[in-house]
Amino acid sequence: MLAGPVNLVQGGQGLIGRLPVYTHQPGQERRFWGLISVVLDLNALYLKSGLGTQEESELNIALRGKDGTGAEGEVFYGNPDLFDSTPVLSQINLPHGAWEMAAVPHQGWSVTSPRRELIYIGFVMASLLICLPLLAAGRLLVQHGQSIHALKQNRSLLEEQLISNKKARAQLQFQAEKMAEQATLESRLRIKAESAEKAKSEFLATMSHEIRTPMTAIIGLSELLGEQTLDAANKERISQLRSAAKSLLTIINDILDLSRLEAGKLEIESIPVNLFDLLHSVCGMFQMTSPVLRNNDVRLHFHIDETVPVQVKTDPTRLRQILVNLLGNAVKFTHHGQVTVDIKSQPDAQEILFKITDTGIGIPPEALNKLFKDFEQVDPSVTRRYSGTGLGLSICKRLVLLLGGRIGLESREHQGSVFWFSIPCHTVAATTNPGRQDTPQHTIEKAPLPDWPCRLHLLLVEDNAINQQIIQAQIQKMGHTLDCANDGASAVEAVQTNHYDAVLMDVRMPRMSGLEATQLIRQMPAPKCHLPVIAITADLMPESQKACLDAGMNACLAKPIDVQELKQTLAHTLKKSAADHTSQAADQPAGQPFDAEKTSRRLMIPKEELRRLYTLFVADYAHADATIAQHIQANELRKAANTAHTLRGVAGNLGFERLAQAARNVEHSLAKLRLDALDSGLAQLKLQLERTLQHIKQQQM
Repeated sequence: MLAGPVNLVQGGQGLIGRLPVYTHQPGQERRFWGLISVVLDLNALYLKSGLGTQEESELNIALRGKDGTGAEGEVFYGNPDLFDSTPVLSQINLPHGAWEMAAVPHQGWSVTSPRRELIYIGFVMASLLICLPLLAAGRLLVQHGQSIHALKQNRSLLEEQLISNKKARAQLQFQAEKMAEQATLESRLRIKAESAEKAKSEFLATMSHEIRTPMTAIIGLSELLGEQTLDAANKERISQLRSAAKSLLTIINDILDLSRLEAGKLEIESIPVNLFDLLHSVCGMFQMTSPVLRNNDVRLHFHIDETVPVQVKTDPTRLRQILVNLLGNAVKFTHHGQVTVDIKSQPDAQEILFKITDTGIGIPPEALNKLFKDFEQVDPSVTRRYSGTGLGLSICKRLVLLLGGRIGLESREHQGSVFWFSIPCHTVAATTNPGRQDTPQHTIEKAPLPDWPCRLHLLLVEDNAINQQIIQAQIQKMGHTLDCANDGASAVEAVQTNHYDAVLMDVRMPRMSGLEATQLIRQMPAPKCHLPVIAITADLMPESQKACLDAGMNACLAKPIDVQELKQTLAHTLKKSAADHTSQAADQPAGQPFDAEKTSRRLMIPKEELRRLYTLFVADYAHADATIAQHIQANELRKAANTAHTLRGVAGNLGFERLAQAARNVEHSLAKLRLDALDSGLAQLKLQLERTLQHIKQQQM
């Protein structure tokens, strides 16, 4: 409720507002306690309402009760007559009642006369007549202005959007530059990493070559000295020298293998492997080289279960390396008794299990955890007594894991050991070896040396004079003759001039490498192009051996040269080469100048592409014989020889061996100025060219 007015001490007037107060305790109903009085400052109310002060508002105000707790119609503030003078009434609602406020201007409401109103109305009408066109024009101007304003706003928005787009484009360009810098950095890092890997591979290859080349001389000279007539003391010294050199070579091999494994440069093949042949070869090698096996102090046996397939797909080189390491350890640590290799299939696990059992010194239990770790052996005394790096088993473990298998051992000290490993059984054929049913266990005897069908004439290509002497002595002791060439270029000239049964080709040489020389030999006309070439290299990296085979070499021999391995490689290579030539001769019908099927296989291109090459040959060389004859008549012998040389090379590459041979004869006659033989040579060249062109025509039909 309201009461007042009252004069405030600080000036101005106020109203007394009384508000009820209630009490409330937990669990009880609310009870009325009484009223409290609150002073309301009128000026503050004016200001709060936005009217300014009471004087500024130019209003007379009065308040009276309306309903609620106030007396209805009772005036609490202002002149009561204001409610009778057509005031503006408004209702004030408080929490405990409602009051009514009357407001009238200080000067009262203004009242006009009828005449004045008519004048005013006329004036308004005239103003309207005058202003309406102006208003319409103004409206158009306003609309135009609004349009301009809207356009300005749109332009502003577009400019802001353009600025935003520029910023975004700048940001994108910045990010693109950063990404380009990152890509450049990654490319540089990748190139550096590839260069580092390449440098590491080249370093390993160079180190292998630089170490093995003098090792060839050391081992070779020691073997030659051991064959001399010497007293017992000097023979013993030579034997110790040879043993030390071979131990050093084993260390070198292990370190190089470990380096390749750690560098990830060891690639695993998956090709068909005859397990019986591989195991027989490995055991035969130990039977020939191990003194305890040769003296029959230790017997070597192997057994392959009948359920084991004849052939499986795996990496024969790595499988052989694992067997050589494990079998070598078994033979080395066994002085009496036997060493046995067992191979069984595990159908449930789909793997093949290899077990190497020996009756050697065994391994104490506390030392078992040292095995399969780099550079560790059971005991330092073992290293002094048996030598070795402790890398063999570590390399075996890594190779077995690369093949997808497992490896482990069982051992008892002074009783012997069993080393085992498994490889996945990827079967090639479901049959078993027919020769194993009646002979479940095999004892390896010393393998006989190959029988030579005749005395061979060989070419050795080697830039090291000491190695030349050693290999020449070994070849001559085998009953063969040998010519030597110091580099690849000399080797090519020697092959063109002389007849050889095979070439022993070093790979790294000055002037021309062994790879380049072999490629040039393979481009010679038959039969020179089929000459067996055996690489002798100190670089045992797999990619290097693959490069030798890709260049056209038939086999690879590692330095230092082992005499037994040299004999077997020569026998195998010559036998295979003779069989290939016999097969090729049988496959080619008599009288045909070339065999398109064989050429397609040799060049590894489809027949359609080969026919296209034949068409190009016809277009370019159909009149080559006439061109050569014209050059000879004009005494342009060099041009004639060049034309014959070009024809010989192209014909040899396309498999036109008879035409290539005829062109070579003409070229040779021109080079030696044997003009008396030119007539018959040109006649033979013309005949072979006509036959070749005729056969090409038949092939195209």
